[in-house]
Order: sequence, then C-alpha cells, then structure tokens
Amino acid sequence: MGKKTVSDDIDMTVAAIHQFINDGAQFIAVTGGMSVDPDDLTPAAIRKAGGEVVFYGAPVLPGAMFLLAYIKDVPVVGLPGASCIIGPRFSIWWSPASGRRNCHPCRHHPHGARRILRLLQDLPIPSLQFREELIMELTNQQILECLEKGSPFALAAILSHQGSTPRTSGSRMIVLPDGTILGTIGGGLVEATVRDTCLTMIPKKNCRIQSFALNQELKAGLDMVCGGSLTVLMETLVPGPELTSVFQALVDREQAGKKGVMVSRLCGSPEGEFTLEKNLVLPDGTVTGPSPIPGPIVDDIRDNRFSGTFPTVHSMGLEQFIIQPMPPADTLFIFGAGHVGYQLAQLANFTGFSTVVIDDREEFANKTGFLLPGRSG
Repeated sequence: MGKKTVSDDIDMTVAAIHQFINDGAQFIAVTGGMSVDPDDLTPAAIRKAGGEVVFYGAPVLPGAMFLLAYIKDVPVVGLPGASCIIGPRFSIWWSPASGRRNCHPCRHHPHGARRILRLLQDLPIPSLQFREELIMELTNQQILECLEKGSPFALAAILSHQGSTPRTSGSRMIVLPDGTILGTIGGGLVEATVRDTCLTMIPKKNCRIQSFALNQELKAGLDMVCGGSLTVLMETLVPGPELTSVFQALVDREQAGKKGVMVSRLCGSPEGEFTLEKNLVLPDGTVTGPSPIPGPIVDDIRDNRFSGTFPTVHSMGLEQFIIQPMPPADTLFIFGAGHVGYQLAQLANFTGFSTVVIDDREEFANKTGFLLPGRSG
C-alpha cells in the first residue's frame, strides 16, 4: 500500500496511522523510537491512535522493543529502528503440542500470531527471518555449535557501559560471515555498526575494542538514543581443536551447574587490532587452553575474587587479559506442572534461569512436555 516518513511527533504519527486505516490497510508497521526514553514516542503514538496494546517489549532482534497492538481489527506493530538496516527476526512462540499460542491471546483473531507472520513476510524489509524461539541471550552452547561448523565468525561483547544503554555489560552477539546475528547487544545503529565492523574483521581474523557514545549524532543516523556510552569487544573466533575444547569444557561446566572463568590473553595493542588466546580456568586452578596463565590470576580465581558475569580488562606486568566469570544459571524450582507452571517455565527460560519442575504426575512433569526453546532438555 505504501509507506510514509514522519518526524518525531506523536500527532504526525497518529495522523499517518489513521490515514492508512482509512485507506483500508490490513496491517501497519511503525519503526523507530521504540525504546523507553522520553524522546521515544512511537508507543505513545500507537496508543493515542486508539491502539489496544497486546504486548510491548517482546523479543525481536536486533533490539528488544517490539510492540503489537490492534486498532479495531487492524494489527499495528512497532519495530526497533535497526530494522531499517538489519532485517528483524521475530519470536512468535507457538506450542505445537497444545495448538495454543503462548505469546498472548488476541480476542479479535483466533490465529492472530499466524496471520501477523504471513503479513510480515510481505513487508519490504531485507533479510526478514522468523524464529520459533524466545531466547535473546546468546548461550555458550550456540558458540560451541558455531565452532563445530568449522567456519570463522565474530563474537561481540559489551565490556562496559555507563548511563542509559539498551543492554548492559556482558551482553553478547555472534556475527556470522553472511551477516546473520545470534543474540543482541541492544539493536540500533550501534549494533548495526558492530555487525559491519565484525564482517570486515572475519577475513582478517583479528579483534578490536571500540567505544560508542549514544548521543544526538547517533540519533540523527537512526531513531534510537539512550544517552549513555558503551565499549564493545569484537573478536574473530577461528575454529580449531584448542578453542573448541575450551568452549566444550565451559558448556560441560554449565550443564553440571558449576562455575568457570574465561581468561583471554591479549596479543597486540588494545588501541588497535589484536588477537586473543582464550583459556578456561576452574576454581581449583585447572586450565584448559593454549597459553599459560600467570599465577596471580589463577590464585585470584581460586580465591573467588572475580564475580558477576561481565568481562573486565586486567594488566599483569606488560601483558593484558580479558577476564569474564562464567557462573552457572540460577535455578528456579516450580512446584506444579499445570498450565501456570508451564507458562512460568517458559518465562524462566527466557530470563536465563535453569528450571526444575516438580510434579507427581508423570504425564505432566517430563522433559518432552517441558522441552524449552534453545535448551537441550
């Protein structure tokens, strides 16, 4: 039917939405200004246009601020601004076993989620991809699976952040050679820039650290600004027996509910291009990886002096190391495997918990019935 560009103005956005509805639109997509800062006006505009919001903040990559609303019978979606640069991946969650939508009931359309997917496929957005999962956090299992495929790829991680940023320190994202991303560091122009930088790094097999200030200059390039700053580590992972063994050991530790610490030796200058040698150090001092780790760092790990989940840069003499604790996921115990327990388990999985469901009814509490997206069981 067409598209229309308006300024960051609620009334102009409302008028454009109403115009499309009056022209007979069956589906409306609004992109940009979808975060929670004062100058992110799109959600307010959709509500002012008469939108009944079904959900807001549902997982859509890149970025996390997806909105679904209805104005009468017309679905209106708000998409993260990075959709203009990187095709969004929508997480519409469906339970084949029950045949029910687990995202949210839409009283207007018994099969609303399916209908929206069909309509989204016709949008003029490049590389539109659909995923049947509700996982935004990148897992070490995903990294291991990419290593096992044998092709180099990039891993981006937020080293530090200050002020208001879409995501916090420790958030990670994989960039594959074809431009596909797994996980997210927050969407917007920063994520798009990091993705493009990673694509140039993969053939060179090097690493880089870059800082971003989320200011008005970035906003001019794309309608997303949070007012903070962040520093991103971008590294190329080249599959090989040693690196694969490091992540295999890390995944094994996670599955056993035990902690490990990733210690990466920085080879080169952090102000330019460099490489990393990754090692996994266990609390007992055991090291898996290609390079020796200085004794003081191993002693600090034994003494549990590294906490949290985000990476930090440490200097040891003339050498520098990036150290990231890898604690196991917190465990949530759910008593009762009925429909409430099922939905709670899905939410716990989405928020990063390891879930244990307890019920004396075997037909309810079993791994098949509770197999969660992105998890092995």
